[in-house]
Amino acid sequence: MKKLGVPTEEIESMLIKPVEAGDSAATGTLKNPWQIIWSDNTDADEKLFASLERGEYYTDINGDVRIKN
Repeated sequence: MKKLGVPTEEIESMLIKPVEAGDSAATGTLKNPWQIIWSDNTDADEKLFASLERGEYYTDINGDVRIKN
C-alpha cells in the first residue's frame, strides 16, 4: 500500500485497537493456577516447581490446586 501512496499509519491506527488483559487472564492465581504436568523425571519437575514464585498457585501431581510457600 505504501507503493500506491496510501498512508499506512492512518489505516493501522484505525484498525488496531489496544486490548487490556484483566486479572482473570493472569496465570498462577487461584482461578487460573499453573498447570504443571508432572513426570517421572524429578530433575525436570524440580526445575518447573522452582520457576514458580512464592504465593503462586499450581496443580500438584494429583491435580489439586496448591499455593507455593
